[in-house]
Amino acid sequence: SRSGITEAYDPVGNSDAARFADYYKKVTKAVIDPSMKEAPLTSMRSMFYGGTNPETWAMQSLRNMTAIEGLENLNTENVTDMNGMFTMCAKLTTLDLSTFNTSNVTTFNGMFMSCDNLEIIDVSSFDISKATDMEMMFASWPKLTTICCLGDWSTSTAKSGYMFFGNKSLVGGKGTVFDSNVIDATYARPDGGTESPGYFTALKKGDVNQDGEVDIADVVAVLNVMASDAENPSADVNADNAVDIADVVAILNIMAGQ
Repeated sequence: SRSGITEAYDPVGNSDAARFADYYKKVTKAVIDPSMKEAPLTSMRSMFYGGTNPETWAMQSLRNMTAIEGLENLNTENVTDMNGMFTMCAKLTTLDLSTFNTSNVTTFNGMFMSCDNLEIIDVSSFDISKATDMEMMFASWPKLTTICCLGDWSTSTAKSGYMFFGNKSLVGGKGTVFDSNVIDATYARPDGGTESPGYFTALKKGDVNQDGEVDIADVVAVLNVMASDAENPSADVNADNAVDIADVVAILNIMAGQ
Protein backbone atom coordinates (compact mmCIF):
# COMPACT_ATOMS: atom_id res chain seq x y z
CA SER A 1 0.00 0.00 0.00
CA ARG A 2 3.03 2.31 0.02
CA SER A 3 3.20 5.04 -2.61
CA GLY A 4 5.75 4.85 -5.38
CA ILE A 5 6.87 2.00 -7.57
CA THR A 6 7.59 -1.45 -6.20
CA GLU A 7 8.99 -4.48 -7.98
CA ALA A 8 9.31 -8.09 -7.01
CA TYR A 9 12.89 -9.31 -6.97
CA ASP A 10 12.48 -12.81 -8.37
CA PRO A 11 15.24 -13.52 -10.94
CA VAL A 12 14.46 -17.23 -10.93
CA GLY A 13 10.67 -17.36 -11.15
CA ASN A 14 9.97 -14.20 -13.14
CA SER A 15 11.21 -14.24 -16.72
CA ASP A 16 10.69 -10.47 -16.99
CA ALA A 17 13.20 -9.82 -14.22
CA ALA A 18 16.29 -10.56 -16.27
CA ARG A 19 17.84 -7.23 -15.32
CA PHE A 20 17.98 -8.46 -11.74
CA ALA A 21 20.17 -11.43 -12.68
CA ASP A 22 23.11 -11.79 -10.29
CA TYR A 23 21.80 -8.80 -8.34
CA TYR A 24 22.57 -10.52 -5.06
CA LYS A 25 26.28 -10.38 -5.90
CA LYS A 26 26.16 -6.59 -6.27
CA VAL A 27 24.52 -5.65 -2.96
CA THR A 28 27.00 -3.99 -0.58
CA LYS A 29 24.58 -2.47 1.93
CA ALA A 30 21.00 -3.04 3.04
CA VAL A 31 18.98 -0.20 4.56
CA ILE A 32 15.76 -0.90 6.47
CA ASP A 33 13.30 1.98 6.05
CA PRO A 34 11.60 3.33 9.22
CA SER A 35 8.21 2.50 7.69
CA MET A 36 9.02 -1.17 8.31
CA LYS A 37 8.22 -0.57 11.99
CA GLU A 38 4.57 -0.78 10.98
CA ALA A 39 4.93 -3.89 8.81
CA PRO A 40 3.00 -6.81 10.36
CA LEU A 41 5.60 -9.43 9.47
CA THR A 42 5.32 -12.98 10.78
CA SER A 43 8.28 -14.46 8.89
CA MET A 44 11.81 -13.27 8.26
CA ARG A 45 12.91 -16.55 6.73
CA SER A 46 15.96 -16.03 4.49
CA MET A 47 15.46 -12.24 4.66
CA PHE A 48 19.12 -11.53 3.85
CA TYR A 49 19.77 -14.76 1.97
CA GLY A 50 18.59 -15.25 -1.60
CA GLY A 51 18.23 -18.99 -1.26
CA THR A 52 19.23 -21.58 -3.83
CA ASN A 53 18.57 -21.44 -7.56
CA PRO A 54 16.40 -24.53 -8.21
CA GLU A 55 17.85 -24.91 -11.71
CA THR A 56 21.57 -24.59 -11.01
CA TRP A 57 21.67 -25.17 -7.22
CA ALA A 58 23.80 -22.04 -6.97
CA MET A 59 23.60 -20.34 -3.57
CA GLN A 60 22.31 -16.80 -4.01
CA SER A 61 23.85 -15.24 -0.92
CA LEU A 62 24.52 -11.56 -0.26
CA ARG A 63 28.19 -12.40 -0.12
CA ASN A 64 29.41 -8.84 -0.70
CA MET A 65 27.10 -7.03 1.74
CA THR A 66 29.23 -5.39 4.43
CA ALA A 67 26.53 -3.55 6.40
CA ILE A 68 22.87 -3.59 7.38
CA GLU A 69 21.50 -0.27 8.58
CA GLY A 70 18.22 0.19 10.41
CA LEU A 71 17.72 -3.25 11.93
CA GLU A 72 15.95 -1.42 14.75
CA ASN A 73 13.23 -0.62 12.19
CA LEU A 74 12.24 -4.26 11.80
CA ASN A 75 9.05 -5.15 13.63
CA THR A 76 9.81 -8.58 15.07
CA GLU A 77 7.04 -8.71 17.67
CA ASN A 78 4.87 -11.20 15.77
CA VAL A 79 7.59 -13.03 13.88
CA THR A 80 7.65 -16.80 14.33
CA ASP A 81 10.24 -17.79 11.71
CA MET A 82 13.84 -16.52 11.50
CA ASN A 83 15.15 -19.56 9.64
CA GLY A 84 18.30 -18.65 7.69
CA MET A 85 17.73 -14.93 8.20
CA PHE A 86 21.43 -13.98 7.93
CA THR A 87 22.75 -17.16 6.30
CA MET A 88 26.01 -16.64 4.41
CA CYS A 89 26.24 -12.88 5.03
CA ALA A 90 29.94 -13.54 4.77
CA LYS A 91 31.27 -9.97 4.85
CA LEU A 92 29.25 -8.58 7.75
CA THR A 93 31.55 -7.59 10.63
CA THR A 94 28.88 -6.20 13.01
CA LEU A 95 25.26 -7.08 13.71
CA ASP A 96 23.19 -5.14 16.27
CA LEU A 97 20.27 -7.31 17.39
CA SER A 98 19.54 -5.43 20.60
CA THR A 99 16.05 -4.36 19.48
CA PHE A 100 14.89 -7.80 18.36
CA ASN A 101 11.81 -9.21 20.09
CA THR A 102 11.97 -12.98 19.60
CA SER A 103 9.32 -13.96 22.13
CA ASN A 104 7.17 -15.62 19.44
CA VAL A 105 9.92 -17.14 17.32
CA THR A 106 9.77 -20.92 17.01
CA THR A 107 12.53 -21.58 14.48
CA PHE A 108 16.04 -20.12 14.55
CA ASN A 109 17.42 -22.85 12.25
CA GLY A 110 20.61 -21.67 10.53
CA MET A 111 19.86 -18.06 11.46
CA PHE A 112 23.52 -16.98 11.47
CA MET A 113 25.10 -19.87 9.60
CA SER A 114 28.32 -19.05 7.74
CA CYS A 115 28.60 -15.39 8.74
CA ASP A 116 32.30 -15.83 8.14
CA ASN A 117 33.68 -12.48 9.31
CA LEU A 118 31.66 -11.88 12.46
CA GLU A 119 33.80 -12.39 15.56
CA ILE A 120 31.33 -11.34 18.27
CA ILE A 121 27.55 -11.59 18.45
CA ASP A 122 25.25 -10.42 21.22
CA VAL A 123 22.00 -12.38 21.54
CA SER A 124 21.37 -11.37 25.13
CA SER A 125 18.05 -9.80 24.11
CA PHE A 126 16.74 -13.08 22.64
CA ASP A 127 13.79 -14.92 24.17
CA ILE A 128 13.85 -18.60 23.11
CA SER A 129 10.96 -19.74 25.28
CA LYS A 130 8.89 -20.78 22.24
CA ALA A 131 11.76 -22.18 20.20
CA THR A 132 11.31 -25.61 18.63
CA ASP A 133 14.28 -25.55 16.26
CA MET A 134 17.75 -24.08 16.87
CA GLU A 135 19.67 -26.48 14.64
CA MET A 136 22.77 -24.98 12.97
CA MET A 137 21.90 -21.58 14.48
CA PHE A 138 25.56 -20.53 14.88
CA ALA A 139 27.14 -23.15 12.60
CA SER A 140 30.22 -22.68 10.40
CA TRP A 141 31.70 -19.47 11.79
CA PRO A 142 35.49 -19.81 11.56
CA LYS A 143 36.13 -16.42 13.24
CA LEU A 144 33.39 -16.44 15.89
CA THR A 145 35.05 -16.04 19.29
CA THR A 146 32.32 -14.67 21.56
CA ILE A 147 28.58 -15.17 22.00
CA CYS A 148 27.24 -12.70 24.56
CA CYS A 149 24.16 -14.10 26.26
CA LEU A 150 22.87 -14.11 29.83
CA GLY A 151 20.32 -16.90 29.31
CA ASP A 152 20.74 -20.64 29.79
CA TRP A 153 19.58 -22.22 26.54
CA SER A 154 20.89 -25.67 27.39
CA THR A 155 17.60 -26.60 29.06
CA SER A 156 15.53 -25.89 25.95
CA THR A 157 13.69 -28.82 24.37
CA ALA A 158 14.17 -27.35 20.89
CA LYS A 159 16.09 -29.32 18.27
CA SER A 160 19.72 -28.21 18.42
CA GLY A 161 21.74 -30.53 16.20
CA TYR A 162 24.93 -28.95 14.80
CA MET A 163 24.10 -25.72 16.62
CA PHE A 164 27.80 -24.84 17.03
CA PHE A 165 29.27 -26.94 14.22
CA GLY A 166 32.61 -25.63 12.95
CA ASN A 167 33.04 -22.84 15.53
CA LYS A 168 36.68 -23.66 16.12
CA SER A 169 37.54 -20.18 17.51
CA LEU A 170 34.67 -20.02 20.00
CA VAL A 171 35.57 -19.51 23.66
CA GLY A 172 33.22 -19.17 26.64
CA GLY A 173 33.43 -16.28 29.08
CA LYS A 174 35.51 -18.26 31.58
CA GLY A 175 37.79 -19.96 29.09
CA THR A 176 35.83 -23.01 27.88
CA VAL A 177 37.19 -23.74 24.41
CA PHE A 178 35.25 -25.22 21.53
CA ASP A 179 34.87 -28.99 21.65
CA SER A 180 33.96 -30.62 18.33
CA ASN A 181 32.21 -33.37 20.29
CA VAL A 182 29.79 -30.87 21.88
CA ILE A 183 28.03 -29.00 19.09
CA ASP A 184 24.40 -29.12 20.23
CA ALA A 185 22.76 -26.99 22.96
CA THR A 186 24.57 -28.80 25.80
CA TYR A 187 26.99 -25.87 26.21
CA ALA A 188 24.50 -23.17 25.14
CA ARG A 189 24.75 -21.37 28.46
CA PRO A 190 26.96 -18.83 30.26
CA ASP A 191 30.35 -20.36 30.87
CA GLY A 192 30.76 -21.56 34.44
CA GLY A 193 34.27 -22.91 34.03
CA THR A 194 35.24 -26.56 34.48
CA GLU A 195 32.27 -27.28 36.74
CA SER A 196 29.68 -25.99 34.28
CA PRO A 197 31.27 -25.38 30.87
CA GLY A 198 29.46 -23.18 28.40
CA TYR A 199 30.05 -21.38 25.13
CA PHE A 200 28.31 -18.13 26.16
CA THR A 201 29.86 -15.06 27.71
CA ALA A 202 27.49 -13.56 30.28
CA LEU A 203 27.92 -9.87 29.64
CA LYS A 204 25.49 -7.05 30.04
CA LYS A 205 25.87 -4.57 27.23
CA GLY A 206 28.23 -1.91 28.55
CA ASP A 207 29.61 -4.11 31.35
CA VAL A 208 33.17 -3.73 30.14
CA ASN A 209 34.85 -4.82 33.38
CA GLN A 210 32.45 -7.78 33.70
CA ASP A 211 31.42 -7.08 37.29
CA GLY A 212 27.70 -7.46 36.59
CA GLU A 213 26.97 -3.73 36.65
CA VAL A 214 27.05 -0.93 34.10
CA ASP A 215 28.50 2.09 35.86
CA ILE A 216 31.30 4.66 35.83
CA ALA A 217 33.86 1.88 36.35
CA ASP A 218 33.04 0.68 32.84
CA VAL A 219 33.75 4.16 31.46
CA VAL A 220 37.16 3.97 33.14
CA ALA A 221 37.68 0.50 31.64
CA VAL A 222 37.01 1.85 28.13
CA LEU A 223 39.39 4.76 28.68
CA ASN A 224 42.07 2.31 29.83
CA VAL A 225 41.64 0.27 26.66
CA MET A 226 41.88 3.44 24.56
CA ALA A 227 45.06 4.45 26.38
CA SER A 228 46.78 1.08 26.12
CA ASP A 229 45.34 -0.55 22.97
CA ALA A 230 44.68 -3.61 25.11
CA GLU A 231 42.37 -6.33 23.76
CA ASN A 232 38.90 -6.27 25.33
CA PRO A 233 36.02 -7.11 22.93
CA SER A 234 33.40 -5.91 25.42
CA ALA A 235 34.87 -2.40 25.30
CA ASP A 236 33.40 -1.99 21.80
CA VAL A 237 30.00 -1.22 23.32
CA ASN A 238 28.42 0.19 20.16
CA ALA A 239 29.81 -2.67 18.01
CA ASP A 240 31.45 -0.48 15.37
CA ASN A 241 34.80 -2.32 15.48
CA ALA A 242 36.52 0.57 17.27
CA VAL A 243 37.06 1.46 20.91
CA ASP A 244 36.71 5.21 21.23
CA ILE A 245 34.76 8.02 22.87
CA ALA A 246 31.55 6.79 21.18
CA ASP A 247 31.70 3.74 23.46
CA VAL A 248 31.90 6.01 26.51
CA VAL A 249 28.78 7.81 25.27
CA ALA A 250 27.07 4.45 24.73
CA ILE A 251 27.78 3.45 28.35
CA LEU A 252 26.46 6.76 29.65
CA ASN A 253 23.29 6.24 27.60
CA ILE A 254 22.85 2.77 29.07
CA MET A 255 23.34 4.17 32.57
CA ALA A 256 20.67 6.76 31.77
CA GLY A 257 18.27 4.03 30.73
CA GLN A 258 18.47 4.66 26.99
